[in-house]
Amino acid sequence: MSLSICPLSSDEIITISMASIPERDEGMLATVETLLPYCDNFDLCLNNYTRKHYALLDDPKITVLRTPEEVGARGKFYLTHRTPGYHITIDDDIEYPLNYVHRMMQGIERYGRRAIVGFHGKTFTYNPESHILYNYAAKMHQDTPVHMIGTGTMGWHGDLMSLPWYDMLPGKVDDQVAGYAQDMGIPMIVLAHDNNWMADRPDISLTCSLRRNMWARTESHARVIRRDWRFFTCART
Repeated sequence: MSLSICPLSSDEIITISMASIPERDEGMLATVETLLPYCDNFDLCLNNYTRKHYALLDDPKITVLRTPEEVGARGKFYLTHRTPGYHITIDDDIEYPLNYVHRMMQGIERYGRRAIVGFHGKTFTYNPESHILYNYAAKMHQDTPVHMIGTGTMGWHGDLMSLPWYDMLPGKVDDQVAGYAQDMGIPMIVLAHDNNWMADRPDISLTCSLRRNMWARTESHARVIRRDWRFFTCART
């Protein structure tokens, strides 16, 4: 596996995708600055942003999409269908370590590019009203299969999945990607990581979050409890 930002083939291209809202532009810029050196493409969906100029976003590796706010978190997947190779979706309210992309790539390869991997996920119990949360800020001793991975900490290879944003409903997208994985029989695996390896950005208000809208949470919850959740696994390589 090559981690070079000058890949030998299209299968090795690394694309990072993020959606953001104007109230969180400081977090957006900080996240771009942290992770931009470790990818070939950075697709950035700016929901309802004004035409304010951000010099950092002039980097040729960045594709900026200014979209109506209703695109929302689906903007993380706005351009994933156009690019081969590795895909990593992130959020603007998380502090990512410098070795984040490297660790994500290791996880994708560890499962032979046959799983969606990440560092934050849920397992739904026999009672669909409850779940077990595996938080990115808490230590995970070993890789663990889950039913859902948060799209702020998600990675996969393009050969495995192509899920256009327009196939998603407005609102929360985590459960929709998980539902797609269930339908396709794709494993989802939370990767082992240390305590506080990742953290929330203290300067970002949760009230502004793309993922905190109460209507969206209600709709997502309804979709979760309607589904029978199964585990899918694949061997490590």
